[in-house]
Amino acid sequence: MGCCLNDNSIVIKFSILSFNFDWKNFKIKISYQEKKIMLILEPDHTSSIWITADHHFFHNIIIKYCNRPFSGINEMNKIMIQRWNEKIKPNDEVIHLGDMFCGYKPSGYSWVSNQLNGKKHLIRGNHDRKSDGVWRDRYGFETVQDFLILGDYFFCHYPLLFHPAQTPKQREMIILLKEAFELSKCKYIFHGHSHNTPIKDYPANYYNVGVDMNNFYPINLKEKIIELNWKWRQKKYQKRNIYKNV
Repeated sequence: MGCCLNDNSIVIKFSILSFNFDWKNFKIKISYQEKKIMLILEPDHTSSIWITADHHFFHNIIIKYCNRPFSGINEMNKIMIQRWNEKIKPNDEVIHLGDMFCGYKPSGYSWVSNQLNGKKHLIRGNHDRKSDGVWRDRYGFETVQDFLILGDYFFCHYPLLFHPAQTPKQREMIILLKEAFELSKCKYIFHGHSHNTPIKDYPANYYNVGVDMNNFYPINLKEKIIELNWKWRQKKYQKRNIYKNV
């Protein structure tokens, strides 16, 4: 069911959906109801779902800020496009968790987006200030929203933690996202925003999908969910053994 949370200065668009995984194959099916968007997973043998964040195409400063191994924005853009397309096929679905572009060449944004395989869905980041219509009509994104809930998994741009460098608007957004996360009863958060900056007391159920932490490659959602569930089962088994030995 699509919903909206309203605040004096922020409107958050989001989708909540319960579903069961088909562990062999699944895809996202898009349906529109007014401006409320639902992402529905269905079994499919031809496509995969990928998650990624924080490319900052055309952003020269990010190379120095994150110590990226590129000589300039042309090399950075080229390699990030190549690594995206190495993994993602034209019919795959891509959930991008924000900050796709950031720089002074907006005329090149459409060109980059057209080079990238997959059906793209944007979870807005702090640099994604264009209107929903621009993202859909000019940059080719299928959907635009502020967060997404799929089963036990919560997708948003920000790690839901506070630090002094955040703007009041960012803190306000995080408060609302934290409320949505708590209501959702999700187990895990997929996020971007923090790049490769260490986070103090980083929660075990958080996962940074940003390119700076993943060698500039996207992440296969099914493989990551299987990995997280395996780790969860291992911890549960270890706790059980501890109690048996007491």
